[in-house]
Amino acid sequence: MSSDDTYKIFVIKYATTNMKRETFFVPPFFPAGEIQFDYYISVIANEKRVILVDTGFREETGGRRGRTLLRCPVESLSLCGFDARQVDDVILTHLHYDHAGNMGCFDSARFHIQQREIEFVTSSMMSSANPNLGGSVESSDVHALVDLIFAGRVNILHGSTELVPGIELHLVGGHTPGQQLVRVKTARGWVILANDTCHYEKNVIDRHPVCAFVDLREMMEGFDKIMHLADGDMSRIIPGHDPIVMQRFPSPDKSLKDIVVRVDLPPVGN
Repeated sequence: MSSDDTYKIFVIKYATTNMKRETFFVPPFFPAGEIQFDYYISVIANEKRVILVDTGFREETGGRRGRTLLRCPVESLSLCGFDARQVDDVILTHLHYDHAGNMGCFDSARFHIQQREIEFVTSSMMSSANPNLGGSVESSDVHALVDLIFAGRVNILHGSTELVPGIELHLVGGHTPGQQLVRVKTARGWVILANDTCHYEKNVIDRHPVCAFVDLREMMEGFDKIMHLADGDMSRIIPGHDPIVMQRFPSPDKSLKDIVVRVDLPPVGN
């Protein structure tokens, strides 16, 4: 593989909380109770470019929703040796509040999002407070995206595509209509930044959907797509909120344990 089209991938945990288990694993298949729910952003980088996957939530948004930041998503880039000015591209997997805040902090980046997601967050469905609809979207994030569109800084996608050599975006839908995952070529092969196409790896392993979806059929078909893109290797699938990510992969420094991991490197634990 050429070093020009292989990448390092840093996953940063910027927040955590406990959620009701039945939100993600519907009874009677799993017992009621609480489950740890971590929040991540990812940095994809090589010698040529720095790409951010999702932008996390803003402190004010998190506080209003009962979420507490462990660290600012934008400032946490420094833990990997980067800052917001170096980010060339931002991939927005979807526009839920915990993935699409802080867009205004990246002055020189170009943003990449699916047309179906823009149509969703500007539709009448946003008037519903249901968490599957408008309840998980911040109007201020939608306004920020519209401003970026007017500034000519948004690449609006119409399905799956190769962003640059070694980075593919795949439209999956299900959780939201325009949700996309990111497939990245690394030294150990293709790695899937699944984000909310599977919140926990058990969603894919057991084909068990979460309660948060707009299209159950697309979500279930998405599990098959994820496995296909990963050649059936679960170590290549990075779920969107699963604490196992921090446990399974090596940190770039021992001081960053449970904060930053390198998922382009082979796993070190189960």
